Amino acid sequence: APSAARSAIAARYDAVVVDLRSEHARLAKELRRHADRAKLFSGAAGGGGDVDVEAGPSHVREVLQERKHTTNALRQTGDTLEQARETRADLAAQREALEGSTATAAGMLGRLPTIDGVIQAMRQKKVRENAVVGVTIGCCASFLLWAVLF
Repeated sequence: APSAARSAIAARYDAVVVDLRSEHARLAKELRRHADRAKLFSGAAGGGGDVDVEAGPSHVREVLQERKHTTNALRQTGDTLEQARETRADLAAQREALEGSTATAAGMLGRLPTIDGVIQAMRQKKVRENAVVGVTIGCCASFLLWAVLF
C-alpha cells in the first residue's frame, strides 16, 4: 500500500508541477507583453523619439519604426503648418499695404479729373483764340480786297 500511496502522491505532485509550469509560462508571456507595451508607449507622453528601434523582438521593432515615421511625419506637418501661418501673416501685411496704396491711387484719380478739366479748358481757349485770330485775318483780308478792287 505504501508504494501505491507514494505513486498517487507522486502523480499528484507531477500534476501540480505541470499546472505550475503552465502558470509560469502564462505569467512570463504576460510579463513580456506588458514589457513590450511599456516599451512601445514609453515616449508617447513625453514625445520621446529616442527609443532604440533595433532592440527587442521583430514585431516590436516594426511598431517602433512605424511610430518613429509617424512622429517625423507629424513634426514635418507641424513645420509646414507653421510656415503656412507665417506666409498668411506676410500676405495679410502685404494686403494692408496694397489697400493703402489703392486708397492713395484712388485719391490721385479723384484729383486727375480736375487736372484733365484744366487741360480741356486750355484747349478750348486755344481753339477760341485761333478762331478769333482766323476771323480777324479773314476780315482784314476781305477789307483789303474790297479796298483794292473798289
